[in-house]
Amino acid sequence: MPCALCGSDNSIVRIASYAGSKSGKRVKVPTVLCRRCGLLYNDPMPSSHTLMHYYAQEYPVYVHGTNGYRALLEDFKRHEKRKGEIGLIVFDFIRLFLRDDDRVLEIGSSAGFFLRTLQERTQCRITGVEPNKDIARIASEYNGISDIRIDFFESFAEKNRDTFDFVAMQHVFEHVRDPNGWLRDIRRMLSKNGYIYMALPIASDFKPSRSLEDSMEFGHVYHYTPYTLHRLLLKNGFKIVKWSFDYALSYQIIATPIEHQIDGCPSAEFKDGGDIASLERKLKSQNRRYFLFRLKRKFRYLISRMVGWIL
Repeated sequence: MPCALCGSDNSIVRIASYAGSKSGKRVKVPTVLCRRCGLLYNDPMPSSHTLMHYYAQEYPVYVHGTNGYRALLEDFKRHEKRKGEIGLIVFDFIRLFLRDDDRVLEIGSSAGFFLRTLQERTQCRITGVEPNKDIARIASEYNGISDIRIDFFESFAEKNRDTFDFVAMQHVFEHVRDPNGWLRDIRRMLSKNGYIYMALPIASDFKPSRSLEDSMEFGHVYHYTPYTLHRLLLKNGFKIVKWSFDYALSYQIIATPIEHQIDGCPSAEFKDGGDIASLERKLKSQNRRYFLFRLKRKFRYLISRMVGWIL
């Protein structure tokens, strides 16, 4: 399968043969590294049908432990405080790029907690796209989001004739089978000086608390580094104007069309992942990092128990 970034199809090396899943089971989905540009992706890629079924039917059970409107609503209520805190952090990150009369689209809007944060703090006109009908119903009925489209983005993009000033994606873009196509569709529906926001995990700095297979989670069909995400955005006519990284929210970026008269971040800020040999070594050492993490955690636990016995 040709690389979505550089087009190469003969310079890949297998990094993992399996992926972890929300169910706790391993799924045989190979992940490869392009040695020409450093992009990580599933090869072969899971089919659209497989992924759509997973997100619409299985994903809610794996993530929330249940399915159905009422059970899902109760689960979201239990995590409402944390979701509200994350919404405020994201709002603080993007607020300088929002105007009160902006038209905002969130792709993969889930139960609408982030859109509710925008609705409470701005006069923006908001739209959410969410494929799961029960989760979309929570956004509408519990969080009061009036414009929720129960759809996959590909279908929504085909029918949409509206223009948006700001497009948000939180832990969505790594799930996309055709990232170039998505960015073209977003560019088409984005206003001249509009912005896009993404939050996603970064392959050059996986959490040490997860094994390589768990880090290569099923459904994450691409794994980006700052270097490959920057290059992919440039390829599709976008420049990054703000970014940050932490393990809680992963990698956050704001991008805008290249022709927008605003300074982009220097390319030197996106070197992480550009040394492909170093990235390959780091990925292959992920399980060793995970083993050491668990060993240290167990050691700390034993020390705390010993201290308790002494006292």
